[in-house]
Amino acid sequence: MLADWEIRNVVQHNRSNVGESFARVVEPFGNTYGLYLFPAMYVVGAITKQPRIESAGLTGAKALAISTVIYTASKKLIRRNRPDAATSSWDYAAPFAKPGYTSSPSGHSNTIFTAATLIALEFKEHKWVGPLAYTIATATAASRIYHNRHWASDVVLGSLMGHFVTKAVWKASQKKPKRIPKY
Repeated sequence: MLADWEIRNVVQHNRSNVGESFARVVEPFGNTYGLYLFPAMYVVGAITKQPRIESAGLTGAKALAISTVIYTASKKLIRRNRPDAATSSWDYAAPFAKPGYTSSPSGHSNTIFTAATLIALEFKEHKWVGPLAYTIATATAASRIYHNRHWASDVVLGSLMGHFVTKAVWKASQKKPKRIPKY
């Protein structure tokens, strides 16, 4: 948080047409594409009779639902102003008070890191999947800073929420019930 204002200034003073184009391409992964990924995985898994894909879709949807509830509630409590409307990175409102003030944590970052974490965990036998998923997630999260919609610390917080909630949900889904022997 101490570096948020400086990070914002450096990013905003170094914008370019290439950077703008790239940010526009990756930003939808944090909302539109990220929201459809898990239902699509579930349907594809069900249609093609691939229980692993079907299960991954369900697990991802659970993780996204839980992390979305957490980040939405956090926004209501933290009440941080967005950088494009703030005169300081320390511009906060009282919980539940003013409309707006919804910068922290980043929902786009939460969504895309939920997707990246689930994909990386589920397909870890393919060494390239994790790095690719996290590269897309990082670029998407960075686009929120680039578009001056979030402070860097908001993006980090949203990313960590998505990552750790998904890890916990995925781990819980991997626990197989122990079979009780019949006598």
